[in-house]
Parts: sequence; structure tokens; C-alpha cells
Amino acid sequence: MVILAIAASEETDAMHFVMRDTYYKHDRVWRVGRKLTEAEVRERLSTVPAIFAGRLDPGLEDLERAREQGWFEFKALEYRGRE
Repeated sequence: MVILAIAASEETDAMHFVMRDTYYKHDRVWRVGRKLTEAEVRERLSTVPAIFAGRLDPGLEDLERAREQGWFEFKALEYRGRE
């Protein structure tokens, strides 16, 4: 998801964004999702466009409410893994 513009920063900061941490352990590469901290969300939103990759934790209802209320403008782009 890409946030293009922000009109209501407090409401946008309160959205629960998830990122994927990637690390190497026990001869494997692990990709683990975790919620971003408030500080991480604020830093990422400090400049737009702000990109959030990984699982989209805000549900469709939350994103639709944000769109209706005009909290922020966004694009949700399809992820296509390697083939």
C-alpha cells in the first residue's frame, strides 16, 4: 500500500500497519510479520509517498472508512511474487 497524501495525521498514525522482517537463522531465511511501532509509523509517514509492504493489517472496512473520512489518500497495489 502506498500512502500518497495525509489530511488527518492522528487518525492515520493510529492505523495498524504491518511490516515483514527478514532474517537468517538456522540455515534458513525467515520472513516474519510484525506490527510497526507508533514511532516507526510516524517516521515512515513523515514523507509521502509512504510505502507499506507486507500483510495489510488494516481491514478493508478500516481503509474504506479512512477513504470516506478523507484521512489519507492511498493506492493498494497487487503484490506478485517471483515466478
